[in-house]
Amino acid sequence: AAAAEALLAEGQAGAEILKYEADVKSSWVWEELSRVRNFKPAWHAGMIPGMAYGSASLMLSRGKEPWTFSWDKKDSDYTKPAAKCKKIDYPKPDGVYSFELLENLIRSGVNHEHDQP
Repeated sequence: AAAAEALLAEGQAGAEILKYEADVKSSWVWEELSRVRNFKPAWHAGMIPGMAYGSASLMLSRGKEPWTFSWDKKDSDYTKPAAKCKKIDYPKPDGVYSFELLENLIRSGVNHEHDQP
């Protein structure tokens, strides 16, 4: 909602969305994210220590430990621009193992009125 308000405000070219962070922090999303904030960084020590810390953190302290592990890099620092990556040419659907998207949706058995989103 905060993004829409900022975009719809008149004369706000390149506006910064200041209300967004406050909205997120006051919602249930922030509570859930703060509980699991140390789960992925704990895996930096390896799979077994990461699993041990993650399960102990979530089951014993319910994610309310007074510390937060830090990250070395942002997630975006680990990815390359698409222009530097090799394009993947996927084979055309063969009708045996792979199908057209719309045909897959029909085969999925989803049953609803066709005017529903």
